[in-house]
Amino acid sequence: MKQVVGGAFCGFFDEHTEDQIIDALLEESLRLVETGISVTEKNAQMEQCVARITSILKGYLTSRIEVYISSIVDRLLDPSVDLRWNFSSNNCQTFCDNIIDRSLFGSMFAPHAPVTSDAPPPFDSPYPLYLLSFICRPGAYVPEHARSKYDVPNGLTEEYLLKFRYGRHDESDILDTLSEYWYDWGAFDGPLYPYQDLLPWDCTEAFNRYPVSCGTCNISKHAWAFPFDTWSLLTLHLARPRNLYPHCGLPADDPSTPSLLHNPTPSPSGVMPDSSWFRNRLTVLLAQDTLLSAAAAMARCAPFRESTLWLHNDPQERTDRLKLGGIHRAQPFSHHFEKGAYHQYFIAKWAHLTRERKVAEYEKLRDWKATRDDVGSNDDDGGGGCGGGGCGFICGTGAAAGAAACAGVVGEVGDTCGSGCVSSCGGGGDGGCGGCGGCGG
Repeated sequence: MKQVVGGAFCGFFDEHTEDQIIDALLEESLRLVETGISVTEKNAQMEQCVARITSILKGYLTSRIEVYISSIVDRLLDPSVDLRWNFSSNNCQTFCDNIIDRSLFGSMFAPHAPVTSDAPPPFDSPYPLYLLSFICRPGAYVPEHARSKYDVPNGLTEEYLLKFRYGRHDESDILDTLSEYWYDWGAFDGPLYPYQDLLPWDCTEAFNRYPVSCGTCNISKHAWAFPFDTWSLLTLHLARPRNLYPHCGLPADDPSTPSLLHNPTPSPSGVMPDSSWFRNRLTVLLAQDTLLSAAAAMARCAPFRESTLWLHNDPQERTDRLKLGGIHRAQPFSHHFEKGAYHQYFIAKWAHLTRERKVAEYEKLRDWKATRDDVGSNDDDGGGGCGGGGCGFICGTGAAAGAAACAGVVGEVGDTCGSGCVSSCGGGGDGGCGGCGGCGG
């Protein structure tokens, strides 16, 4: 939740130097293919190559890295910053709040020139200092109940961490948690469309906001559906080893597909094949490139930068969370599945069907929500209400009530989850059960 995108190697800071470094990497890599030399000579050659490349990198990166490190060190040495961990008053997120200087990193886009102010800048900062900042003040981490399609609902990472802030702890990281929708709850045995194996969501937008559905989208559309979440997940992917991915070979029905989709076949070796691993890494880098290219274009536009200044200057801290949001999801039950607290989970009601019928049932609910007029609208497809054809969870009194809802109870549900809330289908931020948020609405 404290991510700052540096912006190196996307043509934003110094394109000429970046080209020099890339050319140097290519040139040095060609020198290392020489044969007929000893291991000692190869090691010496490698050290010389690294030294030459490092000297160029230092000139490119040092000015900004010095500012980043100096800022964090100053905060760590500040006597007013409490460094001792405490579960209730100084957890990991509170610690990150304390060591980040918002005067440097608070603006969504970094200024390209010194800001006019009586107070001097804390450091001799290069301009711009970074590409894009998702820094939020502590008061921004709150559940958001969208009242219309023009509100910004909670993003995926935002929801994941809200569970921690409100007393629920996932055993899985966010990538595995989002993947559970396709593997466990939806019972599809894996993602349905391209890019969902790495960015596990359906980028189809609800409420007539965009005509392209997931499956016919490109990598740019899929990544920019949730920009903050995409950057977070790509960082996680780049740190993940091969053994943490499903041990699958090429898809059985379409070997040319760009990702591991549609009934992937088990790998006989028990590890992801080299071809699949190469495709995995290449897709991660391609998604990162689409994010950096678009963000750099926005950051170069002065009117666009100025139009975002109000975000971190607004007196209401919760306004900061607009940086973390994404599309309104047409993906059925996605909010309920991720936010549902204090209720048992139920497998999707289509789980017993054949794969083709599972997908048909899923797409029927998704496509209906994509064409609805607005959050809480009363339009109905005749197959069930509650934000996508039936309420995934209700503010009921236990498992039996939830099971009845999943079995196809249609219409209004007026019950409580022990917190005094009374909700009806069609009133929540997901177009489903409204209510208190603690029960998944």
